[in-house]
This record gives sequence, structure tokens and C-alpha cells, in this order.
Amino acid sequence: MYRLLIADDEALEREGLELIITRAMPDSFDIIHAPNGRRAIELAEEHRPDIVMMDVKMPGIQGLEALQDIQALHSRVKMVLVTAYDHFAYAKQAIALGVREYIVKPAKKEQIIGILQRLVQELEQERSKRDTELALRDTVSRLMPLVENELAMMLMNDQVRDWNVQQLIELAQFPLQMGYALVIVASAPGTDEACEDGSWRLRLEKVYNTVRHELADRLSCIVSPMIDEQMTVFVRLKDGTQYAKEDVLALGEELVPMLRQAAEGTVHIGIGRLKFGIDKLRESYVEAACAAAYARGAASAAAVHFEQVPVRAGSYSRPERLEATRSGAHTEEALHAAIHLVQASRDREAHAVIEQARAIIHERFHLPLAMEEVAGMVHLSPYYFSKLFKQQAGATFTDYITQLRISQACQYIEENKLSLKEICYRVGYRDPNYFSRVFKKVTGAAPSEYRSRHWGD
Repeated sequence: MYRLLIADDEALEREGLELIITRAMPDSFDIIHAPNGRRAIELAEEHRPDIVMMDVKMPGIQGLEALQDIQALHSRVKMVLVTAYDHFAYAKQAIALGVREYIVKPAKKEQIIGILQRLVQELEQERSKRDTELALRDTVSRLMPLVENELAMMLMNDQVRDWNVQQLIELAQFPLQMGYALVIVASAPGTDEACEDGSWRLRLEKVYNTVRHELADRLSCIVSPMIDEQMTVFVRLKDGTQYAKEDVLALGEELVPMLRQAAEGTVHIGIGRLKFGIDKLRESYVEAACAAAYARGAASAAAVHFEQVPVRAGSYSRPERLEATRSGAHTEEALHAAIHLVQASRDREAHAVIEQARAIIHERFHLPLAMEEVAGMVHLSPYYFSKLFKQQAGATFTDYITQLRISQACQYIEENKLSLKEICYRVGYRDPNYFSRVFKKVTGAAPSEYRSRHWGD
């Protein structure tokens, strides 16, 4: 069932349309009535209708103006303009707003039903397309860990020249110009029997999930599967991103307590040096394996950078014996499992994008401004922009622009140079009554009360 909003100042017109529609298309619509343009905007914000049938001439806010505001709130709405005036000027304005259908009163029943049937068919096609896209997105999301695992294993096994690697990189959207590796090793407490216990396998899985959860939002990375109590993380850095050994060590030291809690055992982390080019990343992996082995066997710290490993530390030595280490059995065992962490400046990029969006909002808040419009200006999908905006700004797009408009309105009232009606239009509202309602909801007082409190009028 779809939501249909009928806006007309004549109750008989609204009731007549509802009667025609319910008889011809029973159980197709949940019908909402609006007696004027202002009420239509309010009901559209509350109910988010799929179709709006709007009369052109109404008291207060006119039909075209109301449709413009409704479209700003709900860009996917299907709009039908109903008028007794067959004027080209109305049609031209309606087309500019995206109105697909135009009915001149008195309209025949067949015309009304034909229009609604076409719009319902469009809605069903759009819904089917969205369902398909969501299903595809869900499939890709579920497959992505497998892609990451495969790519990580190929990097660990020095198969970077395999043609499949480039395909996996493109599929994972994970270019590897420069980066480094971490190796995480978990050890069960107690006897060998404890390691064979099924509960240890579950705890290792908990370690794996903790690593993915903690690093996914902080680093651009890929993670290997957990193999023989070890996993590897490849972290990618973009041009201009700084790599500081102290920061990477701090990250490792921050992870260790959480991972030990998940494992209910000991955890050690080895960190490799920054490498340039995909063919060099395995060296960082080998270095991380050496550092992890040293941390496990000799070091007092749970997280060790390769540069902290002594020049000679058993079979895990510094660069002088790196080539021997690359083919050594101990290193291969130490790095059967790979987690790939990538320090992509996602947080930095997200912050810059939302700052750009904020600048657009502050520049245009006095105009009708839809979230989809701003998302397009910063080259993001509305879905991702909405999620990212709330994360970065701490409020939804609608709440943010409302707070901005009301804050500016308060400033204008305190300056006492404009009438309340002028302030209403100046901050982006078209209906003084609606502005007053929103103002009171935000500040706790109507604009007139706010002015009286401030100026004592």
C-alpha cells in the first residue's frame, strides 16, 4: 500500500477524488488530506507520501510553492498538479519542479486512475530496483572478507605478480602504493589439551572479530584469516599520510589488552616498516613476523616494531638476514595467518567532505535545501552522506540545518532590525506559522515570546 497525499482547499474536491480512487483501486492507497499548502508540507514531513496530488490555487502557500518544499523534504515523491487553469505558465513551472502529471479540472475518472496506475507502476519498479541493489550490496558485503583473506594470503605468499592480485585489489578497492604489516599472535594458557579444547577456537574467532571491529573504522586495511593462532593485517597509507613508528606502536599497545581479554590468553603484536610498492609489502610482513616472534620469545613489551628487534635475536634477525628469513620455516609458520591494516586517511577525508558540506549549508541555508542536493555537491550517495554527516557533525542533516536556521533567527531577533515575518523568510522558511512552530520546538518559546523576553516589549 502506498501513501497518497491530496491537497485541496475544497473538502468536496478531496473527498470526491478519494471516492474515485478507492473504488477503482481498492487497498492501493493510504490517503491523507491536506486543506492548504502549509498543512500539506507538515503532513508530507510527517508521513513521507509516495504520491502528492496538489491543487494550484489555495489560501496561503500556493500549490507550486508547497510542492517545491515537499520535494526538498522528499526528493523521490511523485507529484501530480491539479488545477482549473490550463495555463502554459503553470505547466512550465511544474515541469521545472519535476512534476510528471498535470490534471485540469474537471478531470475524467479514467484520466485520474490512469495517472495513478502509471505512478504506482513506476513506484513498484523503483522498489524492485532498490531491493535488487540492496541484495547485491549485501552479497558484496558478505563476500568482502573472503576477498580480503585471499588478497592477504597472496601478499604473504609472495604472489604479487599473479594476475589475480590486481583483480582482487580492484574488487576490494584497496590500492597498495605504500603500507606496512602487523602480525598478531595469540597463545593459549596452560597445557596442549587447552589448545585442543573447542573453546580456544571460539576465543581465537573472538580475537579475529575484535581486530576487524577495532581497526575497520580507524584504518584502511585488509585482514587475513586466523591460521595457527596468527593473523596478519596489511595497512595502506595514501600519499601525504605520515607514518610514525611511535604512533603505530601506540596502536599496537592499545589493541593488546582488548585482544588478551578476547583470547583469555597472551597476545603479541609485531609491526613491520613502511614499504613502497605492492611487491615490497611482503618484506614488511616478514619484518612483522620477526618482531612478533621476538616479542613472544624475548621482549618485555607485547607490541614490538621491527626496528626494536636486536641485530641478532636467534633466527629472527635484522635486515642483514632478511632474505634467509624470507625462506625460513620459522617465518612461514609465524605468518600463516594475515591481517591487513591500511592507514587510509578515511577519517581525514570524511572530515574534509563534511566540512565542505557544512560550508554549502551555511551558504545556502536560507534557500530550500535537500540532503540529496548537498550529497550530490560533495559527490556522495545520499545514503552514505547521511550516515557520514551524522558521524562527523553529531546530528542528522535535517536537525543540523534546523538548528542553524533557528540559531540565525535568534540572532536576527536579538538585533531587533527585522520583523518576525522577514526573519522567517530570511532563514529559509516560507510559512511564518510553520517557522513559529519549529522555533518553539527548538527554543521552547515562540518567536514573539523570545523577542519579548530579550527586549522586554
